[in-house]
Amino acid sequence: MNKLLTNGHFGILRIARPILVAFLCSPSFSQNYYPLAPGNRWDYIKQYSDLYGSSVDTFSVHVAGKQILPNGKEYYQIHPQHDIAFTGQFVRADSVGIHYYWEADSTDVLVYKVNAGLGESWTTPFGLSIQLTDIDTLVLFGVQTRVLTFSTSFPVAYDVSFSDVFGPISYFSPDEPPGTSYTSVDAAGCIIGSSTYGQLLVNIQSIDEVPTSFTLFQNHPNPFNSATHISFDASIQGLVQIRIFNHLGQEVAVLDHQSQPGRNSVPWKAGHLSSGVYFYRLESGSLSQVRKMILIK
Repeated sequence: MNKLLTNGHFGILRIARPILVAFLCSPSFSQNYYPLAPGNRWDYIKQYSDLYGSSVDTFSVHVAGKQILPNGKEYYQIHPQHDIAFTGQFVRADSVGIHYYWEADSTDVLVYKVNAGLGESWTTPFGLSIQLTDIDTLVLFGVQTRVLTFSTSFPVAYDVSFSDVFGPISYFSPDEPPGTSYTSVDAAGCIIGSSTYGQLLVNIQSIDEVPTSFTLFQNHPNPFNSATHISFDASIQGLVQIRIFNHLGQEVAVLDHQSQPGRNSVPWKAGHLSSGVYFYRLESGSLSQVRKMILIK
């Protein structure tokens, strides 16, 4: 699982995850790679590294509940925003795969096919190219589990792994240009049903408390078709601006929002713009944070 990113001048070596240990037998496995039930929870360690240094953070997501959405299907809601695959806030799983609710047209989208063959590839309705690139039998949190790793190549590259016991356990994405930086997310612990595995790192009671600083989150859904939501945490009430730029650095939109202490979500409709990579920047006083998003039509 070592990954070496290089642009011909230097490389960044990603160390193999120490919590995943190869196991040599091949028993039969269940086919539910996302244990979804209210109260189930995952705590992660996130590491970001680039030429200027690295940072480590922890965060937690949990299943807040379930509901029937306009397309008539029942989904589980991930809180605060989405799972580590950044595909959406509403998800369901069955023996075929992991499905997400596509907010642009209220459709059910099969994103990760758990019954796919090794090397099989497909494209989702919103244009994401996916391939099943690895099947492993591992020991995680002292439990033998089967892990599927899916890789995307267009329009954004990342690897995401799902365990048939624990669900989403890791995410890895090289940023652009290749070889200059990466984002790595690994499960540290989780609660599945009445059982706790690994190490829980986050005080879950603090998730809804007023944050102490501004934090800009990944938009959701992402990639998106015409409409998305940009979320951020604010510590105080005040006017903030979200400026959106295309890949050439040209400003294409400015969103003014009167923020409230806590979690804020700002909708953005991009139906008039062409498909491609866009950047959104949160500005409040001297604060400026930037993230990337993908528009696909």
